[in-house]
Amino acid sequence: MGRWLTVGEVATKLGIGPDLVARYCKEGRFVAERPGRDWMIEPGSVDRFEESRRAPGRPPSQPPPSGA
Repeated sequence: MGRWLTVGEVATKLGIGPDLVARYCKEGRFVAERPGRDWMIEPGSVDRFEESRRAPGRPPSQPPPSGA
């Protein structure tokens, strides 16, 4: 298994704030450990979380062609 991720790395990857990532760690939404002051997050749990955020259904509509 690869190295675990920091809160900042996960926040950047998901496009959310680090405070929200820390809250998700506390709530158990990520597989995470807090060996000291900072959370360390298992990368696979971030991938699973990201997949669960994608809404099922049809893809977003395409913008109209330019010049229309």
